[in-house]
Amino acid sequence: MVKRILPIVCAVAVTAMATSGLAMVRKAPATGSAAPTAAKPLTGIGVAMSLDCITVKSGGTVRVTLTMFNRTKTPVQYLEHGFPVRWQIEDASGAVVYDFLKGKMLPHFVIVRSLTGDVVYKQDLAMKDDSGTALKPGVYTIRGHVANNLGLEAEASVTVQ
Repeated sequence: MVKRILPIVCAVAVTAMATSGLAMVRKAPATGSAAPTAAKPLTGIGVAMSLDCITVKSGGTVRVTLTMFNRTKTPVQYLEHGFPVRWQIEDASGAVVYDFLKGKMLPHFVIVRSLTGDVVYKQDLAMKDDSGTALKPGVYTIRGHVANNLGLEAEASVTVQ
């Protein structure tokens, strides 16, 4: 018997997780970005991002924490694909200067999972472009796309000195 999973369309009612980094949460699907807000309890189904610093030296490393959460009383099934999070860094003009997937070959498989609480992903991102060159001083956006059918992503800004 083949189990059929239908895509989940959800209205995400969340607020940003306020920590040392500015965090923004996007609804799924989104057409714009939300403004950072004061710390409020996370509700509904969504994703929140935090950074260990908001200012870093050129070529330095930022620890990013991305938390996918379900604050409802109902488990949500989702499909995970080959890698958990696609990390990207964009410059002030919106151009992607670093893409975790660029030049990588990843396994192609799908896992059915159930989201009942929090799933936490952590990544140390070097503030370098795809060629390995340290980023020039400026403000950059770090974006984490959760690689599943829920369509969740979050972003946070970091200043490179």
